Amino acid sequence: MNNTILSSVLLAVSFALCAPAVAASAKTQPESKTSTQQSQKGKLEIAQHIRSEDLIGIWGTGAETSEGSLLNMTIMKRDGTGTDLMVFVINNPESSLKIKQAFSWQFDEKTQTFTQRTTDFATSEDGKTYKQDPSEIGKTRTAKVRMLLLGGKPDMLEFTDTANGEKISYFKQDPAKLREALK
Repeated sequence: MNNTILSSVLLAVSFALCAPAVAASAKTQPESKTSTQQSQKGKLEIAQHIRSEDLIGIWGTGAETSEGSLLNMTIMKRDGTGTDLMVFVINNPESSLKIKQAFSWQFDEKTQTFTQRTTDFATSEDGKTYKQDPSEIGKTRTAKVRMLLLGGKPDMLEFTDTANGEKISYFKQDPAKLREALK
């Protein structure tokens, strides 16, 4: 499957998922703050400063149309490592592509810049055995980061690639809810 097509699909999905949250954020800005608790409860706002700690956890996005579906998950750990999993399914003719990527990451809190270095990369088409792609290993990507907070807690994460300007958005996932959904 062509990487350009996948990049275009990911970009379109991130815009589609991001737009309602950003619009809701603009509508929910309070006119005055009477207390910290009152101003934070249920409020959507763009984080003024993101900390490395805010990135830790499970983040995901997904979309489904009559043509197919996309699931894109990333897990970022405290030790500076992470894992990406993307599953792309086309309905007619039926086919699928799975991408697994392991990476190391750093976040510069001063510049709000995220750097990711691929340490393993493998793909599987139509349920076949994963094949490692050595040409992807060692690649480094840098992105500016923005975060949408809900009630003062991380809710949506947006990466803007510094090389090409492409954006991708993820929503914070609750591990307990994910375990329940996978049962």
